Amino acid sequence: GADTNRLSFSLTLPPGDPTGRAWSSGQATTLQTFLTQLEPVLLRIYGPPAFNLQVTVIHDPSLNSIDMAAYDASSNQIRLELLNDVDATNPTQTAIDPYDLYVLTFAVLKAYHDDALLRYDAWEDGMVRAAQLLAISEVRPDFGFLARDFNLLFSAYDVLNQPGLESPSFRGVEGGGEADTMRDALASIRVYLAQAAWLKVYAENPEVFARFNDLYYTRLAADSNVAGNVPILKNLVRSVAPTVEGLDFHDWYRRQHVLDTSVVPGAKLYVFNIPQKDFITGEPTNSLPMNVYHFEVTPSNQQNPLTGTVHFTYTAYDGFDLTPAVEGASGEAGTVAEIGAAGNPAGIGSAVPLFFNIAGDQQVQMQRIEVEAEVNGMTRQIWFPNDVAADDNQARNHVYGLVTNGFQGELEIAIEGRDVITTNVIQGAFKAKVPGGLPVPAKATFSFTPDSSGGSRVDATEKNVMFLGPIGSGVDTATGDAVVILQTPPETMRQLQQTIPAGLSMVTIPAFALRTNAAEVLGVPASQLLMARADQAVPTFEPYRMGSIYRLWPNTPAFRPGYAYWVQTAAPLTLNFEGVEANRDRPFPQHYPPGWAQIGNPWTDLNIQLQALRVQPTDGSGVLTLAEAQSRGIVSSGVFRYNRQSAGYELLTPSSVLNPYEGYWLNILDERGATLIYPNAVSGAGRAAGRGRAGDPNRWRVNLVATSEGYRDAAASLGVEPGASDGYSLQDIAKPPYFGSFVSVAFPAPAGSRQSGPYAVDLREGNGISKSWEVVVESNAGPRQVTLSWPDVAAVPAGVDLVLTDLETGRSRFLRSTSSYTFDLGASGARRLRISAERGSQAGLAVTSLEVRGGRGTARSISYSLTSPAEVTVSLNSQSGRLLRTLASGRASGRGVNDIPFLATDSQGRPLPRGIYRLDLIAVGSDGRQVRTSRLVRVEN
Repeated sequence: GADTNRLSFSLTLPPGDPTGRAWSSGQATTLQTFLTQLEPVLLRIYGPPAFNLQVTVIHDPSLNSIDMAAYDASSNQIRLELLNDVDATNPTQTAIDPYDLYVLTFAVLKAYHDDALLRYDAWEDGMVRAAQLLAISEVRPDFGFLARDFNLLFSAYDVLNQPGLESPSFRGVEGGGEADTMRDALASIRVYLAQAAWLKVYAENPEVFARFNDLYYTRLAADSNVAGNVPILKNLVRSVAPTVEGLDFHDWYRRQHVLDTSVVPGAKLYVFNIPQKDFITGEPTNSLPMNVYHFEVTPSNQQNPLTGTVHFTYTAYDGFDLTPAVEGASGEAGTVAEIGAAGNPAGIGSAVPLFFNIAGDQQVQMQRIEVEAEVNGMTRQIWFPNDVAADDNQARNHVYGLVTNGFQGELEIAIEGRDVITTNVIQGAFKAKVPGGLPVPAKATFSFTPDSSGGSRVDATEKNVMFLGPIGSGVDTATGDAVVILQTPPETMRQLQQTIPAGLSMVTIPAFALRTNAAEVLGVPASQLLMARADQAVPTFEPYRMGSIYRLWPNTPAFRPGYAYWVQTAAPLTLNFEGVEANRDRPFPQHYPPGWAQIGNPWTDLNIQLQALRVQPTDGSGVLTLAEAQSRGIVSSGVFRYNRQSAGYELLTPSSVLNPYEGYWLNILDERGATLIYPNAVSGAGRAAGRGRAGDPNRWRVNLVATSEGYRDAAASLGVEPGASDGYSLQDIAKPPYFGSFVSVAFPAPAGSRQSGPYAVDLREGNGISKSWEVVVESNAGPRQVTLSWPDVAAVPAGVDLVLTDLETGRSRFLRSTSSYTFDLGASGARRLRISAERGSQAGLAVTSLEVRGGRGTARSISYSLTSPAEVTVSLNSQSGRLLRTLASGRASGRGVNDIPFLATDSQGRPLPRGIYRLDLIAVGSDGRQVRTSRLVRVEN
């Protein structure tokens, strides 16, 4: 990264290259001239290269790369396939097209980073693509972008920036061949949207790439992991471009879905759409061509196609349902698309709705239309500004779009360095001409002032826009435009007022926060906010997470209904802000990826009973009750609440209530995720599941409670139940992850479980056979004393005996005769115990045999048989009753034959003299009843 670093280029074909071809003198002159012109431009835009290198540029007609140029950092070679190679019989005669120089610029920029490549495509290739466009615009101003690279998407960025694009690589991991078309299309979308995103950053500071690279090379020299550490990389960019489009860089970044480098498994839904106004047989026709991508992301980042039928609904600016009026170029009037059918590639469906004669109150077609796509329980909202892409004389409008709230008014468009343009918003949509075009990214402020029709507040939105107007040869004059979606606030917003106590809480904010970030909502300085949310991503794809499932502020997603977050505060916070409430006219659906989901009540004034939740699977089946979804293994059988007073979890019952502003944990088991549907009105209570007959030895539970100073975990229970399994069953419930300090009691994952980690509920088959559970008590709060108790053991049938054994000390005790067990957690922070359950004898406790079995020297063993489990104490005494040695004290012993070792020595370890001794055994049953037996033994040493 030294200021003096430069690239030099060789156009000589290396000896023995199997596919390369020598450049002709004319080709070499064209390339060398271009590279000489390119260097000062790249130095200004991208800064000096990371290393001093000589790069060999090889003509390779067989490259067969979608980019037509590739850089190999190991050999410092650029391989270039020329656009006209496909038609050339002699490669040295192939004319060099301006497009060849365009793709060569891409490869040269890759060589600027060389071995310092950024680890994620959205960063490395996104920045390179942005710099490539800027450089070629300057070096070759006659280059017609839209005629030569029709994939450019910056003009449609606002309508294409949707969830589903997140990935550490543009194409994902290779899978089945049937998905190649879908993966290629998604990769192309990601490439050009990442380019557009970084061009928006460039608009804030034209030195951003050069200054970022300088900072990056310095950090990389000290730590090679920086290339893949997104939080550090983001901080480097933020130091150069603190704000983008009026938002703090961190806040802006997390809203750009294509820049999300995580792998979040589960089903995805993405709708590619660009508003159109065509002229069929000379008549204007407004349409919204849509390609719908429906696929599943696996934990290894394979992107596999799904099937289903997409249903579209269309709502006019005034809430009128336009769906019946929509016509279609194909399909069922533009309201249905079949994924992977009707000639569509796997994972893709298409629809082209046409809009005729839908004039609103102002008697014009121009209006805002909200489009909702739904398939397999997943929904995606997109916005369509109708009849504004072009005028009726077929001339394109340069900037057009809509306001998401509001009907009529005035829109002022102030583009930095240009004249201020004023246009009208009509029925929620607008259009404008910008003389001269915008061939480079520019900052713009859109100020909307609604008229008396209302629907929105006065609002100003900053957008960095770019479209290709009349530059150079004028190739793009007719098609350069940009569609802009302005997220204007509604006229009436929900006032949220709530106090968040000091300490750690799991909270939900039941409103959309629009452009306000979390620190502003909570009234906390951004540098002092400690907030986190589990995003269900695969941590191994982002090593800087160190295995954590959490995103920490400022990387957390924006507040929205249905999401919960951890918030740590030093003092109570008073929440007081205006947000956009979810639509109260219908239940609120929220899709969650597979894994632990932090969920929350989406309403401020409605207590939702847990059993009133509904679940929509992603397999195309109907809506299920929560109990049905749990029985089918779509979601887990447990919903957990964090008790901030005890700093532990509580397991909710079906009749429990989801309180406003409070967060909860639910484990989504379906590998494609699931959609929770929150009722928008109080629903009648369903019938709680029965717990069986009282005293049933095949159906019982015991709750375990771990208590330590400042901590209490009461979310663990063991037992037996019909339909359960001695391995894993759906009745077993995993325990949610902790955040911060904790004390926990849990069970290791049962054999065959669907996920590793601790379990809160471990139920076994109720078949009368003896059972045992391993119990783990652990804490990350340092060495401490912990008390484990079992407050409801009296509910266990009388014929079942429960014994706790400390696997570290060997100490045992009956749960019925004691109320708790206290022990110290050492430096390891964990203690393993075992709880055994046995069926006692109907005749009561008795010792049916006691004998000593001989061995060599002083070695003996004592064998005894019990009719029921008991704590056994065995002592060796003289015939007169003087205690010589205690052989076992409070030893937990099961029904049947038990053995303990017996060395014929006294308490000092000295061999006993030959003679007759008395062996006493005292057995204490789980109900406290004692039995005693003795026998004489002969010692002959």
